[in-house]
Amino acid sequence: MSDNFNKDYAYYQGVLVLPKDFDEALLKKAYRREAMKWHPDKNPGDAYAEERLKLVNEAYEFFREVKNFKSQNQNSTKGYKNQYKQEDKSDFTPWTPKNDKNKAYIPTSGEIEFFKWFVMGFFVYIFYKIYAG
Repeated sequence: MSDNFNKDYAYYQGVLVLPKDFDEALLKKAYRREAMKWHPDKNPGDAYAEERLKLVNEAYEFFREVKNFKSQNQNSTKGYKNQYKQEDKSDFTPWTPKNDKNKAYIPTSGEIEFFKWFVMGFFVYIFYKIYAG
C-alpha cells in the first residue's frame, strides 16, 4: 500500500479513536459514539462540531471502502496487497539514468560533432555580420 494510504489510515483511526486491531463492530460503535458527540442537534450553532462531524463521516466512509476493497480482493489469486506490484516480465528492463551523480559527463561522438559544427557556424555568422553587415 502507498505511504499516503498508511497516513490516511492512521489519521482516520485517530479521528474515530480506534485501537490498532479493530473490527467492524468496533468501527460502528466508535462511529456512533463520535457522531452523537459532534451532532449539530447536540451542539447548536457550533461550527467546529459541524466540521468535526463531517470528518467523522469521512473517516467512517474511508474504513468502509477499505473493508469492501479487502473483501472483494480476498478471493483473487493476487490478493489486494500484491495487486499493484510490477509483474515479472522477461523483457522488462527498468530505466536507469544516463549518468550517475558521481561520474563525470562524457559526451558521445555525435554530441562532439554537433558542438563543433555549432561553434563553426556561430563564428561564420559573427564574421559575416562584422564584415558584410
